[in-house]
Amino acid sequence: MMSQFARDNMRICELRGRQEGKAETLLRQVQRRFGLISDDTRNRIASASIEQLELWSDRILDASTLDEMLV
Repeated sequence: MMSQFARDNMRICELRGRQEGKAETLLRQVQRRFGLISDDTRNRIASASIEQLELWSDRILDASTLDEMLV
C-alpha cells in the first residue's frame, strides 16, 4: 500500500512529465514553423503550464508569427 505522500509525489512527477513532453513537442513545431528559437522563447515554452502549452499548440496552426502564437 502506497502512502499519501508517495501518491502525491507520483502525481507531481506524472504532471511534470506531461508538461515536459508537451513543451518538447511544441518547441519542435515552433522551430519547424518559424525557424530558430531564441533562448527567451525556449525558456518561456519550457516553463509554461500544460494549459498554456495546449493553447499555444492550437494557435500554432493558424498563427502567422511566433508573437501571434504566444499572445
